[in-house]
Amino acid sequence: MLPMSSLPIPARRSFRRAIVPALPLLLTAALAAQKITALHVLGSRSYTPAQVVAASGLRLGEPFSPAVAQAAANRLVATGVFANVHFSYAEDAAGAAITLTLADQPRSAPVRFDNFVWFTPAQLQQALAAIPLFDGRLPENSGSLIQRVTDRLQQLLAAQQLPGTVVSSLRQLGPEDVYVFHVQNAKLAAVAYSFPGAPAGLLPLLEQAVADYGPQAGLGRGYSELAVAAFARGTLRELCRREGYLGARFSSPRARLLPGSTRALTVLLPLAAGPVYRLGGIQCAGSPVFRCAQLQAAVLRRSGLQPGAVADYGQLQQGILSLTPLYKNHGYFSVQIRTKPRLDAAAAIADIELKIQSGPLYAFGRLLVRGWEPAMAAKIAAAWKPAPGQPSNSKYLVQLAQKLGLNFRYELSADPLTRQVNIVIQPRRPAYGSTGLP
Repeated sequence: MLPMSSLPIPARRSFRRAIVPALPLLLTAALAAQKITALHVLGSRSYTPAQVVAASGLRLGEPFSPAVAQAAANRLVATGVFANVHFSYAEDAAGAAITLTLADQPRSAPVRFDNFVWFTPAQLQQALAAIPLFDGRLPENSGSLIQRVTDRLQQLLAAQQLPGTVVSSLRQLGPEDVYVFHVQNAKLAAVAYSFPGAPAGLLPLLEQAVADYGPQAGLGRGYSELAVAAFARGTLRELCRREGYLGARFSSPRARLLPGSTRALTVLLPLAAGPVYRLGGIQCAGSPVFRCAQLQAAVLRRSGLQPGAVADYGQLQQGILSLTPLYKNHGYFSVQIRTKPRLDAAAAIADIELKIQSGPLYAFGRLLVRGWEPAMAAKIAAAWKPAPGQPSNSKYLVQLAQKLGLNFRYELSADPLTRQVNIVIQPRRPAYGSTGLP
């Protein structure tokens, strides 16, 4: 008999089945008596031939037919881990040799178990190890492999008569996507939080922050390791930095069931606080436009801090945020300011580096006068005489108000295409007959 040509099977989410051309009746009858004598796997870099064969369902010595090879290829497509699956076969007097040629999916995501507090990571890994092609990662498209993992986890819950339904979702956590498995309606409750490693003076502040802000972050609704970790990275870490612990780092949460309970938890959030840092100086890099001494003075004035004081990072950020209006008032509307603390742990000194990209200088654009009586609106328009291409500067608006003896407020709108700033002027208290801003 002559070997058949390879039959491609595109691995698409909506495509789970391929059509095999009808074979002549006599050929089909002859092949039905043959056995599978060899299995070859080509193309996959992520999975071994043994893993692929196990997932295909093919077995040496079992009866062969084109439908058997087709069904095996369909099963591989359905897992979602392969972008393409082809099969071919060659037969002789001894039987049929099947070759599976595969292309791996270009993207996959690691798996994370959010609230399986009844099992250790080793127990979960052992329970899922028997699933063919599962190696701790899943393809970023739906497939039977994801369902197999879900079903196996659900079986673990059922075996211990635990409540809840296993669900999964693809989320972006940090620089990559992660498949998160979570038990809905698990009826878990975190009754206490502890912070191993936290300094004595910081401990009551952390406990109070959990009580005050935890419910808003979802900590009061069941238990989610992801929610607790996000709360620690955000709210709790910022609290530490406001107290001068600029190098504070929380480890991953660890949940422990209370003795005899399948629902009540105590949650541990280990903390490496490091020293309390004091403020050194403020350094500038990039294209600051202004002298660094001016910027440092502005930050210190707004933050209320001086070199040598505890480096309250929250206050420092307030001072740094005040620089953005300063730049915009001088026509730099696309300014970007990034902050990088430079920590000297031995001396417990923190220097703050400002990386500034001032961007292009914007010019004055159109003036819109709204909310004034017609005569006053005309007077303002007549007095508005910036030179063509004059850089936008809030001082010009202050001078205009002084010249006209008016008390108005203004709104600035930058157009990045023309690099012009349009201005809306309106009275602070709407005049009689004013239409105000739309």
